[in-house]
Amino acid sequence: MKYRVISMLLCTVMLIAGLAGCAGSEIRSFTNPENEEETSAETGGFPSDSPGESRDYSAAYAAYDPDELVMTINDLSVRWEEYFYWIRTVLDEYEYQYGRIADWDAKAAYYTCGCEIPGECGECESNRDYITNGVLEILVDFRALESNARRLGAELTEEDYANLEAMWEKDVEAYSGGDEEAFVQYMESIYLTRELYDYINQVSCLYYETFDKIYGPEGELCSDEDALSFAESKGFMMAKHILLSKTNPEGEELSEEEQAEKLATAKELLAQLRSCESAGEMTALFDKLMSEHSEDVGLSYYPDGYCFSPGKMVAAFEDAAAALKEYEISEIVETDFGYHIILRLPLDPNAILEYYSENQQYDLRYVAAIAMYDSLFNSWKDEAQVEPGKNFVNFDISVIL
Repeated sequence: MKYRVISMLLCTVMLIAGLAGCAGSEIRSFTNPENEEETSAETGGFPSDSPGESRDYSAAYAAYDPDELVMTINDLSVRWEEYFYWIRTVLDEYEYQYGRIADWDAKAAYYTCGCEIPGECGECESNRDYITNGVLEILVDFRALESNARRLGAELTEEDYANLEAMWEKDVEAYSGGDEEAFVQYMESIYLTRELYDYINQVSCLYYETFDKIYGPEGELCSDEDALSFAESKGFMMAKHILLSKTNPEGEELSEEEQAEKLATAKELLAQLRSCESAGEMTALFDKLMSEHSEDVGLSYYPDGYCFSPGKMVAAFEDAAAALKEYEISEIVETDFGYHIILRLPLDPNAILEYYSENQQYDLRYVAAIAMYDSLFNSWKDEAQVEPGKNFVNFDISVIL
């Protein structure tokens, strides 16, 4: 399975249980170092300390019966037990960052709207609204996904259930030394039941299964037209190049004389390419010369060329590629990597954008599918139908806390 991009839904879940996983590429290429992001494995888990321990959550929780209906979202019920867990989670996180809320009517901390001084923009939420709306947003995320997954017929697999059980066992071991009873007691102390723990993680897995249902596990159900439309809207380009490096295999800069020899070779190759009488002849020769002369260490991973978005490559390379029409070649372009001869290519939906290993790459079609899924997921949230329970029409969090 390809490297998975983690959704905002899963970012929330990573605060709750051991979900995550990011991979990084070890391949060195001539991409812009200022835009390279190092990714590493992430682990989630339950915090050992909680800023909310100073609050009397037990009294607040007792304000309603655990099974009291707080709201329905797309006709799916949200009970007090779950609602309260998210109140505590969101409130704890907020107060951990900004201190205990003393005035629920005061403007929430600046980051909720972007202004430097709370209230200066006139659009800041109150502390009350920020916490309440934050909880609602999480609940809508889960119910919008759950309801639409059901509609589309997406279901968890046996492998999903096995992985979820393994995650439970891992959390039990990590946070209670393998004592399941102690771990359950800890969850109860933060108002998280095993049922809710399972629900959160099952719906998070369902995020991926729904993607697979719509776009295919590799994004293969995303059409060429949609993939290319996405790429063009984001300014993607595709190009091959012949690189004559200004450094030796150890990364040490060559002498001026050696660099001059490389530049002379590049000029000779460019002259051969310019002498071709047709585009077909030129592209065939380009591939031959690239195979024989290019010193790009990424060539074996990207033999069909590089597909890249704005800012990914060093500026001189990107600017030169952008100035070319399809199947045109550049003059010699000098960068810190060396001397490049660039061939602009048409976008290919199957072009590899990132290469992690022989079995782990993702291509333009897959990235387009992810972007489309993200947009679709946002529309599901926007369209979600929320109906409050009879005792929660005018619910005020400050009354219980």
